[in-house]
Amino acid sequence: MGAHFSTCNIIIVENQNFVKCLEIQIPNFLFVLKSGGMLASGLRMTTKILQSTFTTLYEQDYYLWIETTLKQLQNQDRENLDWQHLAEEIEALGIEQRRKLESYLKQLLIHLLIYRYWQTEKEFCERGWKNEICNFRDELEFSCRSKTLYNYLLGCIDAVYFKARKQAIQKTGLSSDIFPEQCPFTVENILNSDYFPDEN
Repeated sequence: MGAHFSTCNIIIVENQNFVKCLEIQIPNFLFVLKSGGMLASGLRMTTKILQSTFTTLYEQDYYLWIETTLKQLQNQDRENLDWQHLAEEIEALGIEQRRKLESYLKQLLIHLLIYRYWQTEKEFCERGWKNEICNFRDELEFSCRSKTLYNYLLGCIDAVYFKARKQAIQKTGLSSDIFPEQCPFTVENILNSDYFPDEN
């Protein structure tokens, strides 16, 4: 029977600079080393070398790393994927999405609070506040199209409102007694594009 081959991508780096990427075919068991009764194939050795190379590529040229990883995913090249950094990047994407949602929610709550309670400035600033409320609400609504992020929103409103209330107090200079300690807006209020709070 003929030897089985696997496709490997070899990244050529000189002086920590990317030179080129080569795609080669390697017999799975071209080289076999015996050490303490353990067998290690040449393919596994090559994969280990590639993992070290990918670390350098990830650190030296992040965009090229993205292009290389995308190509490997499209080709289902599981053997040569930089799994460690790929997992870290996916985790970071999730964290970034949650942080963006919290940021939009906080800014929206701040503007809803000042719209309702900062009456001395409302005559002059109402139009601008409405515009900001619409902008932050649009961004928040877009994030909440993900059911997972919507559920995350439900769980973080109280914590985010605490921060929004504090900033609203600082921004307006009004007494803290004016602003409710618990969020006065329902989830429906927050996401309703037609909702603008009036003074109680």
